[in-house]
Amino acid sequence: MQSKAISPAAYLGALPADRREIISAVCEVILENLGEGFEEGMQYGMLSYFVPHALYPPGYHTDPQEP
Repeated sequence: MQSKAISPAAYLGALPADRREIISAVCEVILENLGEGFEEGMQYGMLSYFVPHALYPPGYHTDPQEP
């Protein structure tokens, strides 16, 4: 099910406490190991990790509006 949250914090805040704890732990590991320049955000109703338009202005190859 897709979330209507507009930020990772809002997404995590909307989760039940037991799921929030687990997903937050996974997010921390991802962020600790994410390459330089990547960002965490919301895409397609879920948490995403992507190269932002600031680093790659043309965006995603099938939808230039998406980073």
